Amino acid sequence: MLIETTNNFHAMSPMFYRKIACIIVLLMTLSFGAWGQQTLVLPCAGDTWIDQRAENRNNNNDKDTKVDVMCLTFSSVQASSRGYLNFDLSAIPAGATLTAANLSLYFWPESPSSHYPRGDNKFTLRRVLTKWDEKTLTWTNAAGLGVSSQNTYTHSATTLSSHDYTNMDVTELVKDMIADPDNSFGFDIRLLTETPQKQLHFCSKNYADTSLHPKLTVTYVAPPTT
Repeated sequence: MLIETTNNFHAMSPMFYRKIACIIVLLMTLSFGAWGQQTLVLPCAGDTWIDQRAENRNNNNDKDTKVDVMCLTFSSVQASSRGYLNFDLSAIPAGATLTAANLSLYFWPESPSSHYPRGDNKFTLRRVLTKWDEKTLTWTNAAGLGVSSQNTYTHSATTLSSHDYTNMDVTELVKDMIADPDNSFGFDIRLLTETPQKQLHFCSKNYADTSLHPKLTVTYVAPPTT
């Protein structure tokens, strides 16, 4: 009986070792993915908003702690505002493979009831193609900014009084930014349809509570080392 068992073992050993080899390769592949994957939380490098009512005013110079995105009627005159955010992507290694990018914006706690989100306030995130400065951007000179419609992100409407816009999937937008750094300068944020009465507001990087600042969380697989 002992001899028979030993003979059966030897007969099955090639298949056995092939299975073991496959398992080892699978484990190595999974381990490489887990070890090679990195996550960075990038702080906002620049933000501001522009106001159609005050075409030549720069709001970042006022150290504004919020970013306004809206379209309202003031004394029977319609006016819109748009936001701009930029992030430094240089910490992502050249040749890395981006697997996820999520943008988070946080409700401005100091909002009076008149500033609560309202209306059909769907908004879009688009890639800005032209360099801009948070300390000089105005409605007037923003007319010269190029904005890409490729891979536009659209967020659904909300009228919750204290709504955070967290983990918005902007992976494809950030891939475009990495692929074309000379023509990528952050995000343009505006209402999907700029008609009254719609609005939303979120904290800028000037807000006192740093946990409420805009942030971009990116996950990537580092390039192989040589």
